[in-house]
Amino acid sequence: QSKAMHLNAYETMMRLEKWDNAGYSKSMLGSNLEMENKIDSSIAAHTESIVLRRKADNKEGQAFSWKTLGKLYERTGQKIQSLEAYDSAAFFYAAISDSAEQAQNLLNIGKVHENDKDFRKAQLYYEKAAVVLQRLQSRTGYIDALIKLGSVTWNIDMDASQQYYATSLQESKAVGDRVNQLYSMV
Repeated sequence: QSKAMHLNAYETMMRLEKWDNAGYSKSMLGSNLEMENKIDSSIAAHTESIVLRRKADNKEGQAFSWKTLGKLYERTGQKIQSLEAYDSAAFFYAAISDSAEQAQNLLNIGKVHENDKDFRKAQLYYEKAAVVLQRLQSRTGYIDALIKLGSVTWNIDMDASQQYYATSLQESKAVGDRVNQLYSMV
């Protein structure tokens, strides 16, 4: 039902030449298709959404669809396309000065490298994200980055890994986050 509604809205907005609204509807349609595990169709919808949002000069909308494409490509094992999409998202998040989304995007890039067993590159992106999240005073985001750092450095620098986990434990205790306290002690 949601898919039909978004498709109808997309068609209406295209007829009215409301590019931003059409792009939004196409993006939501892409999300519906992703939930149905129709990844190729979702990729096509988000790609079209970017084109429409570019016509409307909606940088935030383009960033969202690029980030979503990065995740979709990652799901299908297309590392290069995933990293290219995340790089495009980074460009738009920087253009709109959205540091929180930029940090999340850095974590996404780190995850691609971690899944590819390139732990040093993953560490680099997780560290960049941790700096941004700490500056933004996003304690939960910072804790998440620290745990990711503890995990990836476990394979390359045990001392650094233990330090990341120790800092994560300290931060988790400070906010009463018992779940991440457990992750930090594992």
